[in-house]
Amino acid sequence: MPIESLRVVAVLLLVAYHVIGAGPEAGLNVEYPHPLRLFAEFLVDARMPLFAFVAGFVYAFRPPTLADYGGFLTGKVRRLIIPGWIAALLFSLAGMAVDNVYSLTTQGPIRVMFYHYAHYWFLQSIMVIFVVFGLVDALLRHRHTALLFLGAVAMTLEGISLRTSFLSIGGAFYLLPYFLFGTLCHRHAGQLLRYRVWLAALALAAVLAAGWWNIGLYLETGRLSGYRGDLQSLGFGLGIALAMLLLMPRIAWLDALRPFSFTIYLYHVLATSATRRALQALEVTDVWVLFACGLTTGLLVPVLLHLAIDRIPALRQPVLGLRRNRRPKPAAARPGFDPQP
Repeated sequence: MPIESLRVVAVLLLVAYHVIGAGPEAGLNVEYPHPLRLFAEFLVDARMPLFAFVAGFVYAFRPPTLADYGGFLTGKVRRLIIPGWIAALLFSLAGMAVDNVYSLTTQGPIRVMFYHYAHYWFLQSIMVIFVVFGLVDALLRHRHTALLFLGAVAMTLEGISLRTSFLSIGGAFYLLPYFLFGTLCHRHAGQLLRYRVWLAALALAAVLAAGWWNIGLYLETGRLSGYRGDLQSLGFGLGIALAMLLLMPRIAWLDALRPFSFTIYLYHVLATSATRRALQALEVTDVWVLFACGLTTGLLVPVLLHLAIDRIPALRQPVLGLRRNRRPKPAAARPGFDPQP
């Protein structure tokens, strides 16, 4: 199953989204009905849900027991949270240079590190899931995942959540169904493969139905759905994750990016923003040129940064989240978003 390729696809979608911008006032300043705005908004239910799905699938390789629960969490902090803090602080310092809303002077270090901040909220939310679900899963001895998944789906559809930006707990509620679905797929991989054709058809049907509903909304209102807690969003996010897991082929250039996925996630925004500002200063205004250049540097610069930091043993762990005492070749690198202790 191409689980690591799914992670790279999610990274590519996230980089493209940040190049385009979260709205018409950001990034390339494109509004409906521009094709790039439609692309960014139509796939909103695939980007972060795919990350959560992959994290849940990889979690199930080595779920914690009660005996090693503390070590499990320590490993997550060391390999996810600390690199995330460093990247977020660097991003906030860069924000001071251009005086944007993500500036350290505007947000403050406490908010940058412990509250919903830029795209780094995902790391906080997934850590909350590791803390809570990891303990529940250990107590249940890794059973009843399907019931927990159905419960998470029900909570999403009922709008049950803690609406707080502290530790991005609200984001954890949003991601939980996708994380549990990834764990469930891993724990029932045999059945998935046995009924691959039928399950893939069902997943594609869910994606098509959800996408058709969203397109209908756009034709009626001029905008795609912005609500993340309805059946349409769940159907699209869960369906596309399962369909890609079952049907996606091995793609060589995706495999080449796999060892760098976490570093790209952490640092792509620095490259995409700098590229856009530099090109606009040179009076380059073509949106498609700006998009292509931003996407390219958003991938290439973090890869070069990763290769440089990887040569400094003292920085590998805090910056890249990799073990200090070994330097694997890129083809054998550990998964970026969910390394195991």
